[in-house]
Amino acid sequence: MRKPANSIHAVLSGIYSVLLITTGVFEAKAQTSVYHPFPDSNAVWNMECIVWPMCVSQPPFEYFSYTIAGDTIINSTTYHQWFIPHVIYTDTCDTINKPGYMGAFRQDIPGKKVYYIKPGLLTEELLYEFDIGVGDTIKRCGNDMIVIFQDSVLVGSDYRKKWVAATSWMSTLTLIEGIGGLYDLIDYCPSMDPPINSLTCFAQNGNIIYPSNLTACNMISGITNPEADRMTGIFPNPFYSYATLETGNNFLNGVLMIYNCFGQMVKQQAVISTKTVITRDVLKSGMYFFV
Repeated sequence: MRKPANSIHAVLSGIYSVLLITTGVFEAKAQTSVYHPFPDSNAVWNMECIVWPMCVSQPPFEYFSYTIAGDTIINSTTYHQWFIPHVIYTDTCDTINKPGYMGAFRQDIPGKKVYYIKPGLLTEELLYEFDIGVGDTIKRCGNDMIVIFQDSVLVGSDYRKKWVAATSWMSTLTLIEGIGGLYDLIDYCPSMDPPINSLTCFAQNGNIIYPSNLTACNMISGITNPEADRMTGIFPNPFYSYATLETGNNFLNGVLMIYNCFGQMVKQQAVISTKTVITRDVLKSGMYFFV
């Protein structure tokens, strides 16, 4: 239901562009009929947030984890509680995410649905529906999103269903079965401006489920180094002439491929360093994705 794992928004000549990188994550066209439900314990979703650069020249980041911390009873029904245990701020001028209780969820496994109750409320809402197909409409934050793509992605040793949905202005989101939205776990609304949350990794029962090329996906606490789990960053953001793509060592010897909104590859280059300079060259003003 939304754009791939680590959505990075950038601007060319004043027009917002979407850049996405999934280097090292191998996707296949295989389909699967096995349903992978959400975890109900021992799970970590590590997130990275880009906020407006209020105090520094480069966009500051926030790093945090969603985790499941026990159950609660609401309206005589058992729900699993989501928590953010800690937030690491690289800048405190414009903080977005806060640690604490983030609401509760329950699953309807036969219906392939996940329901969510926001903090302070008693009424649940449909958060995820994993029984959808191309052409179906998803409503998120007042936006109608149409599923434009369905496939399967290799997650660990299993294939899981994957969907991409888009708004009328081509803001897109990616959803993976049993993991959730790659833009954000809970508030996965399409966005063209910061703050922008991105999933950097997902682990269950101590095993890294997504992406498969990482060696660490630990819950972020006051002593956690978020750089170990960070997938990518691009600076400056927005950019006009060039940008620098920053990756971890896991992305070395990969190939950066940039596509336009019609799915046509318009640029590619090798990733041989943790810092790769992307020059604008033939890229016209518009929306792009990178893989």
